[in-house]
Amino acid sequence: MKRTLSVLLGAIATLQLFGDANDLPLLIDYERSSIEISGKAFGFIPATFLVEHFQAVVAASGNPIRLKKADFMFSYQDLKSGHEGRDRKIHNWLESKTYPEGRFTLRKIENEEGVLIAVGPLTLHGVSKEARFEYRIEENDGIISLNAVAKINYSDWGLPPLRIFIFKIRPALKISLNIEARRDSQFEAANTMPDSHF
Repeated sequence: MKRTLSVLLGAIATLQLFGDANDLPLLIDYERSSIEISGKAFGFIPATFLVEHFQAVVAASGNPIRLKKADFMFSYQDLKSGHEGRDRKIHNWLESKTYPEGRFTLRKIENEEGVLIAVGPLTLHGVSKEARFEYRIEENDGIISLNAVAKINYSDWGLPPLRIFIFKIRPALKISLNIEARRDSQFEAANTMPDSHF
């Protein structure tokens, strides 16, 4: 009886989260998914930082597949480029120990001449402001791919100009969300998420 009640309450909670029963959560393959933040120095090659761990709740429905809800959560302390000096510089600039929270929550979807735009608040450096991610979502052989890219001006989030060594980084940052997933019509608990500092 207790197990039945627990399962029922879990199903109700999930339905409340996703609203429409047809908007089913996706099972995310974290090994094949990523969040990347990249910037480019004036006259120099771009530097790309990978978020080592993140959590995401994504819902989709329909055929062809349509994005319905998305919430990405991570810690800026998990940003890594593979270069220790560069990582130390970026963490000092972001003040990632003071402002670790990173998050994007979908609020609405716009269609601009066939280009889909996911719009919602992005949290960076302790500030939440609207960001716009151009995205594509496709389903092939049961695998769902979601690729979203936003280009932001980091000064809008209160960050000062950035230099890495002798190179000045342009104020534009590119944030890429790349997800591989499959449908979870049974609300299975198989979507195990890796540990994170957040």
